[in-house]
Amino acid sequence: VYVKSGDAPEKLVFTAAPGNSFGELALMYNSPRAATVIAKGACKLWALDRSSFHQTIMVTTGSRRKQHEEFIAKVSLLSSLTPKERALVADVVATFHFNAGEVIMKQGDQGDRFYIMESGHCVASIMTPDSTEKDVKEYKSAGDYFGELSLLTNSPRAATVKALTETTCVGLDRDAFKRLLGPCTEILRRNISNYDAVVKNLL
Repeated sequence: VYVKSGDAPEKLVFTAAPGNSFGELALMYNSPRAATVIAKGACKLWALDRSSFHQTIMVTTGSRRKQHEEFIAKVSLLSSLTPKERALVADVVATFHFNAGEVIMKQGDQGDRFYIMESGHCVASIMTPDSTEKDVKEYKSAGDYFGELSLLTNSPRAATVKALTETTCVGLDRDAFKRLLGPCTEILRRNISNYDAVVKNLL
């Protein structure tokens, strides 16, 4: 999936895999296509025309969007957003489910997503220079978030986050994070110094 902005060349923003979908935004908002989708090889797709989409998918999409809006309204981090801005976030967040013991993000990897926890229990850990793994923070409340550091600083993941129980999160990709969470940037940047202090105490 490629998006063009102004006179810049088209930029790859998403690679679809089996089970992914695309093309819904133009049908939902009766607007021109916002992206170009190119097949990298032989593909088999299911397709819905506009009428069928509105009769079936809109019901499901509308329900999911409402659930996201209700959850986002309760997240303290996002309280500085206007109702319209929160609605835009609700449009683009995706829901992710993780099993107990599953690694959500790994220290050293490139960051591509910001997560807000809906339910579950996670722990962030770092690998010290002497190859000792140390826990630095737990996430166990709805509205807890992680993954912002890498996106704010354009650096690799600073910690590994693992689900300790069945966990559900909503996530924003890098582009949506930077485009929609501008009003929250100052709050998020405060976490950088807090995180650095925690790590310094452990090392």
